[in-house]
Amino acid sequence: MPARKKTPRKKRAAKPGFRRGEAALRKYALSFPEAYEEFPWGERVIKVNKRIFVFMHGSAQELRVTTKLPQSYGAALLAPFAKPTGYGLGLGISHFP
Repeated sequence: MPARKKTPRKKRAAKPGFRRGEAALRKYALSFPEAYEEFPWGERVIKVNKRIFVFMHGSAQELRVTTKLPQSYGAALLAPFAKPTGYGLGLGISHFP
C-alpha cells in the first residue's frame, strides 16, 4: 500500500496576548546577569552559566513555560494551569494566562 502524503497544517496566527507574554517573560529572563538565549530542540531556552533556567514554547493557542521550582513547586501546582513535567525537571506550566 502506498504511503499517504501528509498535508501541511496551516499555522494560525498567535494571539497577541501570548506573544506579549512570551516577549515579557523573555525580557525578564534575559535581564539576569550572564543570561543568554539558545534554541536546542527547536524551543527557546534561557540559560545562566551554561544551565537551562527556563524553557519557552509559544503557539497560536498557548504559551508553555517549564522551569525548576525547588522551593515553590507545591504552591505553583495549586494554579489550575500548572502541571508537573513528565520527565522530572520540576514544574511545567502548560498555559500562561
